[in-house]
Amino acid sequence: MVDVSQCKIGFIGFGNMASAMADGWIASGAVPAGNLYACAGRYEALVPRCGARGMHALAGAAEVVDAADVVVIAIKPYMIESVLPPLAGALASKAVLSVAAGWGCDRYEELLPGTHHLSTVPNTPVSINEGVIACEKEHTLDDAEAELVHGLLELLGSVVQVESRLLSVAGTVGGCSPAFIAMVIEALGDAAVKHGIPRHGLPDGEPDGGGYGKAAACYGCASRRHERCGLLARRHHHPRRRGARGGGHALGVHPRYRCYRGIASLHIQRSLQ
Repeated sequence: MVDVSQCKIGFIGFGNMASAMADGWIASGAVPAGNLYACAGRYEALVPRCGARGMHALAGAAEVVDAADVVVIAIKPYMIESVLPPLAGALASKAVLSVAAGWGCDRYEELLPGTHHLSTVPNTPVSINEGVIACEKEHTLDDAEAELVHGLLELLGSVVQVESRLLSVAGTVGGCSPAFIAMVIEALGDAAVKHGIPRHGLPDGEPDGGGYGKAAACYGCASRRHERCGLLARRHHHPRRRGARGGGHALGVHPRYRCYRGIASLHIQRSLQ
């Protein structure tokens, strides 16, 4: 197996997916945290996030490219055409790993001809090394780069190679399936609460948790009775505040309710962007 311990990895963009990948590489023990670099739109917010992991927070994308051997493109897809072209010269000598939905080999060849790149769509369980990474078969990496990048990806979970036309489909299935499984599990718990079984961790002396599990306004479908989504909203548990009337919010109604169908729909939309 390829030795990745000396590889320096740079993230252009450090949102949920990039941070999940960083956590997975650090957790694997094969990639030292000190070999990871990142930049993001809000540097002041990036510094503590990187510091907590032992990573390096850098001020700009050019610094990340200079520091890294493998550059992970983890910005939002619509930003790529404005962010990457000024870096084309520096990226020419790097292995570019893209996790941006909708950006396959052909699009990168049009935007950054001559660069060595591979497009993938991971899912967030990569943070615990149990992810599924859809990996486009077509790429422009040389043999040594391909071996290195695939070695890094295999640390994060299962790598599934797919044809270019199937990359978005495979990424959507892999990206959404953890959300759907979580939705089913949580819905089972909600059904139990609805029929009288107390939810774990409820305050003592409150058999229903002060309305925990009761239907309420849902920001997934904007309906108190869920005429649109047909599902029961679940209130997040917050510690009971002094003077609160039956729940964790000062008015007895916590403002955040979840509609699982709404969350799933948002997840699919984001995966397809």
